[in-house]
Amino acid sequence: MAAADLDYGPLARRTGLHAALRGLAANPLLLIGTTVALLLSVLAAALGVGLLVGDDDPDVALVAVSLFFAAAGACAVAGGVGRARDGASLEAFATANGLTSLHGSPADDYAGLAFAGGALVVHVGVRTPGAAFCEVGDCHDVSRVRGDEDHRAPTLYLRVRTVGFLRPDQDATTLLGDALLEHLTAAAGPTTVELAPREVTVIGSRPLGPPTPRRVREVLGLAERVAARAEAVARPARRRRGGRGGPEGDTPSGVPVPAPPSASVPGPRLRPVTIVLATVVVVLGLPLGLAVLMSALEPRTVADPWVGAVVAVALIGGICVVVTALVRLAVTHRGRQGRGSR
Repeated sequence: MAAADLDYGPLARRTGLHAALRGLAANPLLLIGTTVALLLSVLAAALGVGLLVGDDDPDVALVAVSLFFAAAGACAVAGGVGRARDGASLEAFATANGLTSLHGSPADDYAGLAFAGGALVVHVGVRTPGAAFCEVGDCHDVSRVRGDEDHRAPTLYLRVRTVGFLRPDQDATTLLGDALLEHLTAAAGPTTVELAPREVTVIGSRPLGPPTPRRVREVLGLAERVAARAEAVARPARRRRGGRGGPEGDTPSGVPVPAPPSASVPGPRLRPVTIVLATVVVVLGLPLGLAVLMSALEPRTVADPWVGAVVAVALIGGICVVVTALVRLAVTHRGRQGRGSR
């Protein structure tokens, strides 16, 4: 079904809170971030209220700072729920049109190098049915925990699977043409295009944003144009000898390359409750452990301030490593059912 023929009505309807919470639970990255924001808001609010109630002469500056962080955390929670609503809208759109909806997928079977290497994961997305398909959505960089705002924000991606085989060494500009590249840049910002034997991956620098009917129609239309250009220059796939198995493609060396495995939809990962509990342990337990350790080392740190500085830097680095591991585990871990589905 062409992009112009799809039903975009579900994208125009506001999703309810229940659907937003389901979308939040289905997206590990969003769930972790919203949980951290909620903890920040609750702890800061508790500190501010405790100072006001339990102290006859509270520190006004400290109370103001606490309430500020409580408000900032509440805004972040509201933003997380809002982004979950976006995912729920895409899911409703996919359901209405027989598409596949993706949430927090590790995407390690994708041909794009950043996806296959684990640096990028799918934040939200939709995929058309069939062995040859178009897929669009937002991807998220999980290669680092810290970074600038552009690094942390999701970015638009397009993925196309072709029937025929492409030459990975051919120039992407020649394949897509200047006009199509200009339209991709206008929609997604500066882009990176990767070619594989049967896949074209386009990674932008701006997000899909709120999935409005006009925006999703535009992006799916661009993916269809990419697919059409790729199929126009692709070599036809031929059957293996004996008529068994999937199609193969010819390479410049003459050695046939088997077709890549069919696209898989990730199976179950860690339960949302497990992710929330692990996030609480990391956010509350590690700083508490840091405080206990620094208290135990106080005699040494008083005598030699460098000891405290080295320990603090090492522990902060350890916290970053643990948070990175939590993000990767939440996104990539599969239960037995998930591994069997691949």
